[in-house]
Amino acid sequence: MVLVAVFFTFAPIGLLIQLVQPVPGDWRQAVAAALVAGAISTAWAATFIFRRFWWLAIIIPLQAFGPWILFVLLARNGLIGRAGPDAVAGHRTLYAILILASIVVGYILMVRFARGMERQTERYRAELDIAARIHRALVPEIALRAGPIEVLGTSAPSRSMGGDLIDAVVRGGEVDVLLADVSGHGVGAGIVMGMVKSSARTLLRSSPPVDRLLTDLNVVLAELTRPEMFATMAIIRVGPDGRGEYGLAGHLPIYHYRAATGEVTELPNEHLPLGVEAEEVFCSGEVLVAPGDTLVVFTDGLMEVRNAAGRELGLAAIREVVRSRGGGTLEELRDAILGIARGHGAQADDQSVLLVRLRA
Repeated sequence: MVLVAVFFTFAPIGLLIQLVQPVPGDWRQAVAAALVAGAISTAWAATFIFRRFWWLAIIIPLQAFGPWILFVLLARNGLIGRAGPDAVAGHRTLYAILILASIVVGYILMVRFARGMERQTERYRAELDIAARIHRALVPEIALRAGPIEVLGTSAPSRSMGGDLIDAVVRGGEVDVLLADVSGHGVGAGIVMGMVKSSARTLLRSSPPVDRLLTDLNVVLAELTRPEMFATMAIIRVGPDGRGEYGLAGHLPIYHYRAATGEVTELPNEHLPLGVEAEEVFCSGEVLVAPGDTLVVFTDGLMEVRNAAGRELGLAAIREVVRSRGGGTLEELRDAILGIARGHGAQADDQSVLLVRLRA
């Protein structure tokens, strides 16, 4: 519709050229001039709409020499001519009417296109609002206490709906904490994220070991998603006595801040992300959380933030924040991690951080 509107809007240029001549061309010449003007304008518009800039190598020479060659050939073959002396006034009136009519048609088509785009934009905006509400429902802020265990988590999507998941489930005296990062962005990643959360919640009802939970989630994701879709995940299970179990599937290492020494150690990843290989068998590790210790897990949207020079923030900077601010409250530590990332550069990916502490 845009290209047709462009054609009718600019075709009158050919008629206008006939109109201003001392003796205008006959109707055949006027039609040819209008078609040439409309076609050239449409070709220019199509070049930029479809981003086929190499077309300019054809359009520019044709615009420069094509009309002249065309009209010479048409005139030599007697296909076009000039209006007779008695028909000049009538031709001028006809061309003026056609110019006005063509511009009106082009205007109407462009208005219809604009209104259609406006309605489509409103539908998209409504859908994005729904997606944002769904994301807030699926990934709410986490702030809970279960006996001596304290959990704080936040997730900031880069779009209306993101692929990061944070969740915490209290079962008896234990707390299961999950953080996942689905590949991609937007609604598609958000749908997979919702599937991961529902699957994890269902599996957790039977209290499986962490390694079994990861293995089963991997099978579900591999069977239900496209090959290029996958998710990294970190799972932490902590009891009131500080004894814990953790599992990582292609995710960044978990940082363990030790309150007694002020040092930070890593719980490393040894497995592929979920959904890559259905036959992958996952293992878990043990961790002992002393009173005052904090486990820190986050997504790569924080460490991959780039500054104006293109340099990533990196893991070392976040680890230093954990080391220097790990003794403060969980809110202070969370804000410090998010603050260093946002101060380094603009957010380009979902950013999530999840903290688990055994209170002294």
